[in-house]
Amino acid sequence: MFSKVDSKKKNEFLDKQKAAREERAHQKNKEDASIKIQAFVRGHQERERIRSMLTTQLDGIINEVAQNNRNQASPQPKFSPALDFFLAVKKFLFVFSEKKDKERFERLCRYIVACMEAEGGDRKSVV
Repeated sequence: MFSKVDSKKKNEFLDKQKAAREERAHQKNKEDASIKIQAFVRGHQERERIRSMLTTQLDGIINEVAQNNRNQASPQPKFSPALDFFLAVKKFLFVFSEKKDKERFERLCRYIVACMEAEGGDRKSVV
């Protein structure tokens, strides 16, 4: 009923199956590695995009006051609402980098000092 299988053919068949299994495992490892690399790169790009967005938002607030001070002859600058400023600074501090943001942090401190020194203005704008 059953014929004897040639051991040579059997070993050949098993070797082919083993090679195919190893090739599938190798392909799976390559796919997993490429997924990890893509996730790392996309995560890095997204972090940089968010960082750029938050620093641009803060720069917009700080630079707006600096431009108003240059354009107006009056000594009284117009500051952003306290809540807008607070939220922009709060978000910025999550992405703050001492090396990259040294000048921005200095401008931020100057803004706060100028806001506190404003005479007769809205003293609640930062405090």
